[in-house]
Amino acid sequence: MAKYARQKTYIEKTIKEDEKDVEPYWNVKACGCPEDSKERMLFKVDLFEPLTKDTNGVIINDRRTDDEFMKRFDVGLVESGKLLSKRIKGGTILIDSTFEIKPM
Repeated sequence: MAKYARQKTYIEKTIKEDEKDVEPYWNVKACGCPEDSKERMLFKVDLFEPLTKDTNGVIINDRRTDDEFMKRFDVGLVESGKLLSKRIKGGTILIDSTFEIKPM
């Protein structure tokens, strides 16, 4: 399964790597999208709500179904998890921002 939203922005369900079977996972390719945003897309969380993890670091939020994820991954998708640097007097800080799949 795969979905192509626009140039340099697509997802594909990976089941083989180097001709070897692997545990199926979604391979998200989106130019400018950080890993945190890619991870958040797979789970049912509100925009700036943090992902809940157990003591081993495993995410325990509800996961989206493949159909929900494919339907959601399209132009107009907005997901948090992107950090932008902002210069202030005395240095630089990181502020939470969003990644968006914009129309061409």
